[in-house]
Amino acid sequence: MRFLLCCLLFFFSKTLLARESPLLPMAPSGWQRSVLKDGPSVIARWRRVIEESLRDSNLPIDLIVGIMLTESMGKPSAKNASGASGLLGISPIVCEEFKLPRCNLLNPVVNISLGIRYLEHLRERYGFKGKELILAYGVGPGSVRGILKERDPSSHYYVRRVSYARKMY
Repeated sequence: MRFLLCCLLFFFSKTLLARESPLLPMAPSGWQRSVLKDGPSVIARWRRVIEESLRDSNLPIDLIVGIMLTESMGKPSAKNASGASGLLGISPIVCEEFKLPRCNLLNPVVNISLGIRYLEHLRERYGFKGKELILAYGVGPGSVRGILKERDPSSHYYVRRVSYARKMY
């Protein structure tokens, strides 16, 4: 009987650990481990630039840090498949929207300043705030309304990543 009980406990523990369960915390993913390991040094490296860029804004610094860790892990030369680049993953379309035809998105100061300006634009023009603002930054303002009709923004992977990374600050 004791052997059978041990076998059942072993089987169920492996099954529960293999999938996401509200009862047991999941082990951090590779990206989460990177944030935990490298996040503090990334924040220390870019903190002064972020604070200077936020001087005239009321956006929280942890929001900018969360987006930066999510988009680039602090690498100014980061580029993604959709063409967004730099520390805050700015799309060239944002430069066009702000009528900045020659903006250098790989320049950290330009990228952070433009990312903050874009977040403020999303908030003021579309009325996004909180997790909706994070979602709009990640997927674009045109896609947000459709996503919000289907689900809570907290469940979107981009919002979850930024929210996780914000805790590093």
